[in-house]
Amino acid sequence: MSLTHAIHPYVCPVTSPDPGVGDYLLVMYEAFSYSPNPMQQSQPVSVNVSVGNAGTGTFNGSFKLVLLNANNTEVQVIGQQSLSSPLTSMIYTPLTFSGTITVPAGTYQMALYYQATGTSTWTLVSNSSGVANPVNVNVTGGSTPPITGSGLNMYTDFVYTPDPLRQNTVAYVTVGVINLDNTAFTGNLRLALETPNGEHVQTIQQIPVSTPVAVNSYGQINFSGNITAAPGFYNLILYYKPTGGSTWMTVGSDYNASFQNPKSVMVAYPNGIDDHAMDAARLRPNPATDHFYLDVNDQTIDKMEIFTTTGQLVHTQSNVLNGESIDISFLNSGVYFVRYKMPDNVGTLKLVVK
Repeated sequence: MSLTHAIHPYVCPVTSPDPGVGDYLLVMYEAFSYSPNPMQQSQPVSVNVSVGNAGTGTFNGSFKLVLLNANNTEVQVIGQQSLSSPLTSMIYTPLTFSGTITVPAGTYQMALYYQATGTSTWTLVSNSSGVANPVNVNVTGGSTPPITGSGLNMYTDFVYTPDPLRQNTVAYVTVGVINLDNTAFTGNLRLALETPNGEHVQTIQQIPVSTPVAVNSYGQINFSGNITAAPGFYNLILYYKPTGGSTWMTVGSDYNASFQNPKSVMVAYPNGIDDHAMDAARLRPNPATDHFYLDVNDQTIDKMEIFTTTGQLVHTQSNVLNGESIDISFLNSGVYFVRYKMPDNVGTLKLVVK
């Protein structure tokens, strides 16, 4: 943040110990204000707060806004940001955080921490007269976790890069998982690619979980692995197997049905272009509006399919003639992938619809 203001000592008397000579002392200057109030599960929230430096030194670093449970354990980071300019003595700065509430409905403490540049410790911003940190907040909407006994469940959606995935390129996938079983979980998690028919194609990575995950607790899992699957459309699927178990089970979606497992994904060519397809076929015009032509060197296409970037099939057509007009007047503007199959060639081309 670069917007700073002078502190008025009579407005913000410090209740923490006085800093030493040359030390900064970060204190709450203006109370938290947030919208919506109360917070709502699975909905965005915006939080405003001001922090002052009541010490004699200068602060450089970052701030983090979190939610804590009844055990004073961090259960969600709402937002994190770094100062763009130093916070000097007797100056305050407004901060704004935004994020989506992912915790279940209930009562939490919202707390603001700071971390000085070059350090690894997060420290609670000190109270000042009449301005508390942390504060109690309520989260409504959604529901409390389902009755335990439903195993591991998706806590967040898959987030992956690159998007789309690329053949012969390392993929990084992050996902949150919550334990809704009757007992703490230890075992293994496995992230894989399967065909739409459920046939195994590739294991991206398998991760052991040796530290027990308590009932109704969640964690973020980071996977990485080289994509060896051929270009095409697949299901990204997460499995778990408890210690001592012999069966891999699918991580469920009972906690939040919007976080689907498996998730349809696309694997693109390493450079994002099907070089063979460029030689064998061509789309025109591209971008297109209500139709396009598919030129395939005087051959007939056995089957042509159009997919969205998320892998949803929106159109299929068989026995397409060379140069035949393809009606796309029903498609919304955006990017699509046209997959074609001929007796001696299979390829995918990118189509832009205006």
